[in-house]
Amino acid sequence: GVKSPLYSLVFVLQGPLKGLIYTLEAIKKQKEAKVS
Repeated sequence: GVKSPLYSLVFVLQGPLKGLIYTLEAIKKQKEAKVS
């Protein structure tokens, strides 16, 4: 029904979101490593 498209949208967005968060975490760690 109505849930299916919404669920698939969340599923599609999950990948890029995880990638973005992973990238931000990596950048943060690099900055911390440079400072210390």
